[in-house]
Amino acid sequence: MDTATEIDQTRPRVRIPRGPAVPILLLAGVVHIVRQNLLDVLVFFGTALVIVIDAQLRHRGRSMRILPGRGWLPAAAVGGALLGLAGLGSPVVKVVLAVVGVASMVVVLRGPADRTEPALPPGWRAWATVAVAIAVWELLAWLSQDDPDVGNPDHPTLSTLADPVLASTLGRALMCAAWAAGFVWLLRALATGGADHRPPPGPD
Repeated sequence: MDTATEIDQTRPRVRIPRGPAVPILLLAGVVHIVRQNLLDVLVFFGTALVIVIDAQLRHRGRSMRILPGRGWLPAAAVGGALLGLAGLGSPVVKVVLAVVGVASMVVVLRGPADRTEPALPPGWRAWATVAVAIAVWELLAWLSQDDPDVGNPDHPTLSTLADPVLASTLGRALMCAAWAAGFVWLLRALATGGADHRPPPGPD
């Protein structure tokens, strides 16, 4: 083995995270640079940086139990509805979302122990096509706005379409309940790699 090969083997290699998460976060960060939204720029670029740093670390086996049981989904829905009743821009909502967001990032980055990527489920191309179509719609609608913060009624974004629903107390509570339940479901899936959350059956 020559010296060049030995140096190459001892040189630390930068692991590039697989999947679309980092490119999507970077693109979203660029959009918010255009919108001059400093907080969102820091959130998106900061999250991408944390994912890249996490990919360089060695992860040991960890417990895969996170929010076990099915009662967490309705509990999350009730909590989301209460936050909706409090008002989306209230200080209470901002504090709760910040705390839950940081805690969730820690949970996701610490698991699962088995990080092998499972096979893609059947029909993933159809879901990917729908997601890309929605993203293109949002981008074109946003580009059609004269002001980045004011929706175009002739070509509205999804957030513009949701404004009338969010303006009502009941609609806001229902949407926040669905969002919170979906968040908990996704958090459990990311933290456990999609493994079953139920404890293994005991001996007969």
